[in-house]
Amino acid sequence: EMNREGELNKESKARAIMAIKIFKKYSAKYLITSGWNYRKDTNLCIATAFKNFILLNSDIKSKYILTELNSRDTVGDAYFTKTNIMIPYNCIKLCVITSNYHIYRTRRIFNFIYGNKYYINFFGVKLIPSFSYLIKEFKSLKSFENTFSKISSGDDNAILETIRKNHPFYNGKIFKRID
Repeated sequence: EMNREGELNKESKARAIMAIKIFKKYSAKYLITSGWNYRKDTNLCIATAFKNFILLNSDIKSKYILTELNSRDTVGDAYFTKTNIMIPYNCIKLCVITSNYHIYRTRRIFNFIYGNKYYINFFGVKLIPSFSYLIKEFKSLKSFENTFSKISSGDDNAILETIRKNHPFYNGKIFKRID
């Protein structure tokens, strides 16, 4: 998360610092940030806030940081990075940075959405989550599994259709519907 000026919170900063280290360690081609304008008090997207933090705290050049601005959650992170960045840039290897308490659900979602044609590594920033975060993770994973249970892993068209019809962050029930 971030504040309205775009300053990342402690957890987000830790993820960004880990992303910088992983980018350098693996001599990655690109660093992808994702996330939409979720705050009503600013026009700044969280993906842009991450990019700004990385630019200020590393020697990584802007041209190597790709931002994906459509994502509203982990499902969106997976789907939109795949379809808007990985496929167009012809990339098949991905490192996903998240928090340790979120890594199990993140792995399940990314592996399902990406399918078996990609090589994905997952890294978790070490944090001590509250019990309520762990309950939220469990409920979110069950919701994901129920929502996508009738479609095949990696099927971009079916995944998008399911997101548009059944995911409340994208179907108009909570936020504006995506087209």
